[in-house]
Amino acid sequence: LICPFVKPPPPPEVFSGSGMSDEVVSDFITDVSKPDLYIPLMAYVTYVLLYALTRGTVGEFQPELMGSTASFAAILLLLEVLGAKLGFYVGGAPNISWIELTAYGGYKYVSLSLQVLLGLVTGGGFLFWLAFLYLAGCAAFVTYECLRKVPVQPSSQELLKVVVIGFAASQVVLCWLLVPSLVGRATAAAVPSAAPVLQMDSQET
Repeated sequence: LICPFVKPPPPPEVFSGSGMSDEVVSDFITDVSKPDLYIPLMAYVTYVLLYALTRGTVGEFQPELMGSTASFAAILLLLEVLGAKLGFYVGGAPNISWIELTAYGGYKYVSLSLQVLLGLVTGGGFLFWLAFLYLAGCAAFVTYECLRKVPVQPSSQELLKVVVIGFAASQVVLCWLLVPSLVGRATAAAVPSAAPVLQMDSQET
């Protein structure tokens, strides 16, 4: 998820005399393109906690903040999955499951968590936006790679390709909606809080 452009190494070969059957060996081989709800869920919780931490650093934390942040992120994910499901239905792949779309759409919270954490450390700036382009691109690339091999009739391949590209591109847009507003508020709130200190220093001098 963090470096999807590098292909994983092939699974190790098992010799016939190793005493292990093909069924046992297949249990140790993991297909990284299969949907996994554990990682998106943990990344989602981490994102909400980091969001609250960011607001807390500028003295704006409130108990209901975590609930509103979690609700907003969940609603965005729900709308995203609904739109993707409709797109795949029109594109000739109605059999794709809701769990798959939720997992693939939720993988971006791994990138979001890292982006928010980097925003806490750097406060924005060139390094933050450079990392944003890379991590948001990773989220889009992972989504595209996982969905581009969805089985579909030959007559609908081109339409489905457009749907997959659109769903992948939406990951970048959603990352932009969720992260820059957060970092922007933190930066804007930090400037007024520092103003009285600067004013007192100028009066003393």
